[in-house]
Parts: sequence; structure tokens; C-alpha cells
Amino acid sequence: KPIVAWETSLNAAIYNDSCLVFQAPTFIGVDSLKVHFRKGNKSHKINLAIGMKYLKFKNKEVLLGYNEFTKEQLQRWFRRFENEDPERIVSVTGTYLVDKYPITNCEFTQVMWDSIPEKSTYQYDIPVKKAHREYLARKKASVRNEGCSVHDTAASKINLYLAMKYANARSIREGIKPYYIFSETDHKKEAILDNNYVIRRLAFSEESKYEFILVSIDSTSDGYRLPYLDEWTLFARG
Repeated sequence: KPIVAWETSLNAAIYNDSCLVFQAPTFIGVDSLKVHFRKGNKSHKINLAIGMKYLKFKNKEVLLGYNEFTKEQLQRWFRRFENEDPERIVSVTGTYLVDKYPITNCEFTQVMWDSIPEKSTYQYDIPVKKAHREYLARKKASVRNEGCSVHDTAASKINLYLAMKYANARSIREGIKPYYIFSETDHKKEAILDNNYVIRRLAFSEESKYEFILVSIDSTSDGYRLPYLDEWTLFARG
């Protein structure tokens, strides 16, 4: 249909009255186009999911769990017969927008750019200091908001706290509500509580005198989050 106007933050140009040419984003995530038509003063919003996959399940049968050991092995080695998470077919109904590929170190560096300081204040935590050195080196060798190579390595050494911070930072980048809420706590160990849980606070630099942090979720959020175990199993099996 003939177009009155387009609205988008993307690099775009009107080709003719019903065609728009645009440059897709270089980072994984969602961007949008808003299209205004002459007739009836109507408009449509088109969401572009870059590097992501839209999945809509309705009573879809999927395989969850695993059978790593036989019953005889469990009895001989562990003196028990139960598998903690046995394989089973379950019916799933739900809608997901998930990353198509693992997050790369470049993508993590770009999104977490402002959270990677020039100097880490950790004195004794060697793994955290090492991670900081690696990502600071990546940051110095990069240009802010430049594209990432498709051959870059996966960010497989990110701890849970940084992964949650990444999810929130990606939500903020796209103007949507972050999923995770972080609060100070005097807990001395990791724990799963009624409506939240406690994890170690391992950032690139010490953020507080407290070693652990309380994590809760915003039920009204439309932002990014990590998959839960059954979801990860579902996605990993394709």
C-alpha cells in the first residue's frame, strides 16, 4: 500500500512510495519499523529480530531430561535407582524469542562496554581478575558499536551474575524493562529462597562490601532473561 511515512532508528531510505531500503542492525536483538499508510490514517509496527528465532508452541510434544546412566550403573555406583531428571515427553505451550546462536565475546564486550573498568579493584579473586584482563583487552582492541565477526568465540566463561547483568543491559539498550532486580543482602552463601535467590556477586570490579547479592524478577518485565533448565534442554535439542 502507498506509504505516508516510515519511523525507524535504522539507517534507511525511501525507495518509492511503498518500499523502504534499510540497513539491518549489526548486533543481535530486536529493532522496529513503524509504517504509516494514507488510507484510514493506519499504522503498523514491524519488529525485526536479528540473529534470533521466534518459536510458538501449542501442545508441542518435546523431550526433556536425560538418561546418563542405566539402572544397573546407578545401583552399582550410587546405590540408588532414580535419575534426578529422567527423560520424558511433555507437552509445551508457549511463545519464545530466543537467540539463534551462543553470545560471542565480542557481543558481550559491546553490550557491557561501560561495565568494564580500566582497573579492577579485586585484590584476591584470581578468576575474576583474569576475566577482567581478557575483556579489557578486547575492549581496547575494539571500536564502540562496531560489528562483530561471525567467527568470534562464544562467551562461555561468563559467571551467572554477569550473564544476568548482560541480559538487563541488553533490555535497556532496546528500551524494554529489565527482568532481573538486584538487592543488597548479608547472606553468606548461595541459596534458593521462596521468590528469589542469592548468588555470588562477581563483577569486573568490586561493587559493594557484600560478596553475595539477592536476585528477584520483575513479573511485569518484557526484557531478556536466561532460559530455565527445561527451556535450555528444549532449545539445545533443537
